[in-house]
Amino acid sequence: MSRSDRYRYPAILGYDVPTGRYYVLWPDLPGCTTTADTEDQALGNAQEAMSLHLWGMEDDGDPIPPPTPIQHLNLSEYEEDGNKFVVILVEIWMPSFRERMATKQRKEQVNASA
Repeated sequence: MSRSDRYRYPAILGYDVPTGRYYVLWPDLPGCTTTADTEDQALGNAQEAMSLHLWGMEDDGDPIPPPTPIQHLNLSEYEEDGNKFVVILVEIWMPSFRERMATKQRKEQVNASA
């Protein structure tokens, strides 16, 4: 999948019974995850986490994997330890995120040269 302005991926929104924390992870984006104390916080963190992960992949020139259709997800690995989860779709708009990251990089370069 080539670079896109809009990405939409299935994610797992879960509740970890032993820790009492919520998490979001993406089967198609290994290493992309976020945790929170509440479900609302986890959902709020999800777009930022996915944006940052995909921006990093774009910046590194890594191939962007296509999203797996929900009906093809293997959910058995998430059904452990009594954890509760649902599949959600997380959609992000990259142009504004890319601009934000470019601005941040410019500020860091100015600060480093000062």
